[in-house]
Amino acid sequence: MSSETPASGWLSGVMATLEHDLRNPLTAVMGFSDLLAMTELDEHQRDNLNRIHQAAEQLLQVIETMEERAVAPQRTVVYLEDDPGNIGLIGGILVHRPGVRMVTAPDAQRGLEMVRKELPDLVLLDLGLPDRDGSEVLKDLKVDAQTSDIPVVVISGSASRRDEILAAGAEVFLSKPLDIVEFLEVVDHFAAAKSPV
Repeated sequence: MSSETPASGWLSGVMATLEHDLRNPLTAVMGFSDLLAMTELDEHQRDNLNRIHQAAEQLLQVIETMEERAVAPQRTVVYLEDDPGNIGLIGGILVHRPGVRMVTAPDAQRGLEMVRKELPDLVLLDLGLPDRDGSEVLKDLKVDAQTSDIPVVVISGSASRRDEILAAGAEVFLSKPLDIVEFLEVVDHFAAAKSPV
């Protein structure tokens, strides 16, 4: 509020930095435990994994209540992806990011329509869309004056195409399997670039 003192402003900044620095590794722990839960585990291993996940959720709640602050500005991420497993993974990661809303499109046509309608803070793009190659979608986004400034992060298993995709205008190329900590840093970087200071 306007009555904030310099000391409370400094504390707010410190708390926000601390919250961010704790949230990234904690969200990674939760993501890795979700991935492990999809593997064959005996009862004892599954019980231990559940304990890890529950403890991480409790810590996340503590982090979220460390400081009473205004709700973060709503940031929108549009994810063009047709694989439900990948959508679930990314959605499961981003659900722990306050102020981030993810919307998805399963193909290029609906994805382009959604990006033009939403004008998101970030586009996540898979190259293997069912109706068009993701590189064509990237080119369409970058030549359209309405969407050309929206950062595009490509998430793909086709690491051999990295140079081609970056040259076509993607800000970042993330290889599958996804490094969750790196992914969160990328999302935070581009979302923060659009947020008021």
